[in-house]
Amino acid sequence: MADAALVRVIADFEARQRRNRLAQEKRFSHAVSLCPALAELENERLSLLFGPGADDAQATGDALKELYVKRAGLLESAGLPKDYLEMAYRCPDCRDTGFVGNPVKTRCACFVRRLNEERYAPNDKEILKNQSFENFDLGVFPNEIPPGSKTPQREYMRQLRDICLEYAKEFPENEKPNLLFYGNTGLGKTYLLNCITGCLLNRSFNVLRFTAFSLGEFCLQKHLGAGTDLSPLYGADLLVCDDLGSEPLYNNVTVEYFVSLFNERLLRAKHTIVATNLFPHEIQERYGERMVSRLLDAAHTRRFHLRGCDIRKY
Repeated sequence: MADAALVRVIADFEARQRRNRLAQEKRFSHAVSLCPALAELENERLSLLFGPGADDAQATGDALKELYVKRAGLLESAGLPKDYLEMAYRCPDCRDTGFVGNPVKTRCACFVRRLNEERYAPNDKEILKNQSFENFDLGVFPNEIPPGSKTPQREYMRQLRDICLEYAKEFPENEKPNLLFYGNTGLGKTYLLNCITGCLLNRSFNVLRFTAFSLGEFCLQKHLGAGTDLSPLYGADLLVCDDLGSEPLYNNVTVEYFVSLFNERLLRAKHTIVATNLFPHEIQERYGERMVSRLLDAAHTRRFHLRGCDIRKY
């Protein structure tokens, strides 16, 4: 199966090149309308590049230098910048081709960044816009005290909202960088994650938000040699992982990569937020002690147990 993100980015770079050529053609037409002699110089340039004497690199190079000096003078006399007819690139390193190097070509850093954005950036901005601290409606939560709790569900969610808002305001100077929300489905865990994500994106932090299923698939692609770059996961200011435990467990992949990911982020002092329907003992049973020691470490993680009624049924 083709890498959909890669296909989209390649198409984007091809479109950039078409726009670059079209813009240059328009500038050339405008320049010639002001100074017709530029058209003759362009014919000379093409003859030098593709004519009979083009194989003589030294002579061709010297002749092109003289031609460019003449062209710059004509442009100035027409009131235009010297480089008016040069191709304008968004990335001067790869000239918007996505590749650098000669003869061995590698992907340009700008291409890798664009690909990572396509693969990792939160892709549902409308959800993040709607599920925000500003739109937080406590009225959707029952006002009864859930079994095992001493606080009404609505009041507990008010407390959690305030804690998350404070976390977002203090970021990245939080006393404990990681948050873990656990409890049954439909209690508002994903909503809280979206509130924090949207707030920090608005503050221009590098936030990557995924479901555990998506993370697992990225790790599997990496393990199978598909060229997936996981480095953005390690370096993002905040990594948000929703629905941990819903992903399939691939042998020698899921647990190993997840442990490596969370461990590396701890070592880099990066922030991580996880939401799961699993309880701590279930996390240990599913992922093992190494995962628990990183995910539930009290020195770095604040844990919140959500209880109550599924608000989607309330």
